[in-house]
Amino acid sequence: TGMKFKDYVKKHLFSKIGLMHSSFDEGNYKENQLAKPYLTEDKIAAPSLGFINYPDGGMYSNLEELALYLIEMMKGYYGKSKLLRPESFKMMMSPLLKPEIADTNPQKTFNNIGVFWQLDDDGSIKHYGGNPHGGTVYFSFNPSRNIGKILMTNYDVRASKKAIIEFISIWRTLDRY
Repeated sequence: TGMKFKDYVKKHLFSKIGLMHSSFDEGNYKENQLAKPYLTEDKIAAPSLGFINYPDGGMYSNLEELALYLIEMMKGYYGKSKLLRPESFKMMMSPLLKPEIADTNPQKTFNNIGVFWQLDDDGSIKHYGGNPHGGTVYFSFNPSRNIGKILMTNYDVRASKKAIIEFISIWRTLDRY
């Protein structure tokens, strides 16, 4: 395209679905506009280290704009998005692993995977994101219920077993609504 990835995404994705404050550039924000990420339960703040895995990660956003993104992904699942062709969404959100490979997932954290999306036994389609040094974002939608949910924290819940249990409890509580 002749454009930097972050510029392409801003023009062809973010602006089309109303993500006016999301960015891949931490420098676009004042310090008081970003949640302070924490590494441990002892509230030790995480330093700003950037993202070595850019561009597959490193997007700065907020809950409202992540909700707009999730809504657009749901529209795409139903063939009603303006971002990609319906067959592209179908590929992203369809099982791509052969059953014998998918069955080797030792933690059974998902049933199968699409492109950037995990597929659960209950039919939910989910994505995990976050900052490996402070922050967790988890979102999913259930096509049969037409319901999406997002849980966002400024703490890397993988840092402790207690945090994982609490996160899962909150996530499951969201299923009731």
